[in-house]
Amino acid sequence: MSESVSAVLLAIGTELSSGQVINSNSAWLATRLSEAGCENILHWTIPDDRVLNREAFESAAAQTRLIMVSGGLGPTSDDFTRDVIAEWLGLALKYHSPSWERIEARAKTYGFALVESQRQQCYFPEGAEIFTNPAGTADGFAIKKDGLTIIALPGPPHEIQAIWESVLADYLKPLMPERAPVALYRWQCLGIPEGSLGEVVEAALQDEQGLITGYRAHAPYIEVKLWIPTDRDPSPVLQKLEAAIGEWIVLKGDEDAASRFLAALPSQVQIYDAVTGGMLAQRLQGAAILSQAAVPKLQLTTAWPLSTEPQAGEQMLQNLGLAETELGLVIGGISEKRWSLGLRLGAATRFEIFELTFSGPPERNARSVCERALMSWWEWLHESI
Repeated sequence: MSESVSAVLLAIGTELSSGQVINSNSAWLATRLSEAGCENILHWTIPDDRVLNREAFESAAAQTRLIMVSGGLGPTSDDFTRDVIAEWLGLALKYHSPSWERIEARAKTYGFALVESQRQQCYFPEGAEIFTNPAGTADGFAIKKDGLTIIALPGPPHEIQAIWESVLADYLKPLMPERAPVALYRWQCLGIPEGSLGEVVEAALQDEQGLITGYRAHAPYIEVKLWIPTDRDPSPVLQKLEAAIGEWIVLKGDEDAASRFLAALPSQVQIYDAVTGGMLAQRLQGAAILSQAAVPKLQLTTAWPLSTEPQAGEQMLQNLGLAETELGLVIGGISEKRWSLGLRLGAATRFEIFELTFSGPPERNARSVCERALMSWWEWLHESI
C-alpha cells in the first residue's frame, strides 16, 4: 500500500493512567512503527475499566484502521482486554489449546504452580491470528474486521519486544506504506534557544526535499532530529546541517554525557560535588547500570542540600590537590550564578569558573551544571591523556 498509515496505541492499566508506572510500551512501539513507515501515531492511556476500554476502541476506530493495545491479557480479574475486544466486535471467544500447552511447559521449566485462572489467557476472539509469546505466558493476537486491524499485546515491556522481534514486525510489513524506510539522526545542542536553533536548521535544509525535522527540549539540551530516506546518501545533508549548527552540537546519536565520561575514567576517581544536589550521582549510577564495561572505583562526595556559598567552591578546589586517588574532580559554587570545575590528574591540575548560558530555577541550573561538568571533564581528560 502506498498511502500514509496511522495508528492509535492504547495502553491499558490503572497503574499507567494513575501515574504509578511510566508508559514505556507506547514509546517503544511508536519508535518501531515510525521506523516501519507509520506516519501518524496517537497515544492513549486507559484505566482498567470495561466501559472506558470499549469507548476507547470506538474512538480509536474513528481515527485509524490500525489499533495496537498493550496490557490486560494476563490471568487476573482486571485482565479483560480480550473480552472487551470480542464483545465490541461481536465475536465469540475461542479456546486455543496450544497456548495452554505452552503455559504448562513454561510452568514446568520455571517451576511455578498453575492455577485455573491462568487458562483465561488461552481464549481469543474467533478468527484471531495468535502471536506466541517467547518471554511470558500471555500470547498476543491480531484480529481483522471491516478493514480494521486490532493487535493486542501483553503488558510487560520485554514480552512486547520479544513478540515484535519474533513475529509482529513481519506481520505489520504488508500494512505499512510501500516507500523507502527512513533513518533517524540526532544531535544534542547547548547554548542556543530552541526557536533560534530551529530557524538555523530549517534555513540550512530549505532546499532539500523528502526530509523530516523535529526538536525536543530536555534541559539543558535541545535535541535536533532529522529523518532521511535510507535510499538516499545522507552524507551531503549531514555535512550541511552540521556545518550550520556545529558550534552548538555537544553529543551525537545515542551518545550520553555520563556514559562517555565513565568510559574515559582511570581506575580510581574521587569527586566532590557541592552543587548538583545528588543529580551527578544519579546520572553516573544510571550510566554505570547500563554500561557493559567495567566501571572504575569511584568515590563521590555530595554536599546536601545544594550549596552555592563562595567558601564551598574555594575550599573544594583546595581539597582537590590533597586527594590520594589517581584522578580528582570537583564542582563548587562561587555565587548563585557562577560555578567552578576542577580536575587533578597526577601532578596536572585544571580549573574553570563559568556561568550558564541560560539561567533558570535552581533544579534546572543544577541539571545544567551537572551536564556541563560531565562534558568538560571528558574533554579535559582527553586533552590531558
